[in-house]
Amino acid sequence: MSKIPPGYAAPLKSRAAIVAFLTERANDNPRKGYGLFTYNVKLRNLRDSFTDLCKVAREAGELAPDASPRYLAEVEDIYNDQRETIWDQAIEDAGESVLNDVGNRMLWDGPAEEIADWELAGRSGGWLALKRFDGVDLSKCDPEQFTEFPYEWLRRLYRFLIQCDHDFRRPESEVEYKAAFSLFQNYARGVKTDEQQAEIEAAAEREASERAYWETRDMVTA
Repeated sequence: MSKIPPGYAAPLKSRAAIVAFLTERANDNPRKGYGLFTYNVKLRNLRDSFTDLCKVAREAGELAPDASPRYLAEVEDIYNDQRETIWDQAIEDAGESVLNDVGNRMLWDGPAEEIADWELAGRSGGWLALKRFDGVDLSKCDPEQFTEFPYEWLRRLYRFLIQCDHDFRRPESEVEYKAAFSLFQNYARGVKTDEQQAEIEAAAEREASERAYWETRDMVTA
């Protein structure tokens, strides 16, 4: 059995407890006009400094822990020049990911099939609404109908909501990751790391040494 990821524990087991959870959750939803189950994905506190992005990139393995000051300074110049474009693209990409990434459309432990459909709602697309789940159109479902659904379906929906509660607790994180990835893997792709620069210089030295050798040999044999 797979180890449950942090934040994904779903302790309720009985049918009555799960039905009560789902019914209360849907009835108490302040944005149920958008759907029975919604998440606020407005971006309020983006960590958008270059230092912040370096931290995000290191945590994601996109930036070496020992990146040199020279390398970082060159990347920071690119960031300052392309900042607005990087963030605009990151926000757009994160929105696409929320709707279409497999991880947001299935339970973490499978089965390997997409069972959820999302939709952005609200004037600025600041709310994420669960529209369909495991073959059921939730827009046509009343919370009181949960008593009529099979236990396994109810259990899957409950577990999926717990999973989403964890994954969407800070929507800014996905945008920050997209920005960090774009900066270091796309915009700064031409900036050489110290290791790459050392390899280039070593290759140049070898080439110069070989050239000098052959030039000297030609002079001796001439």
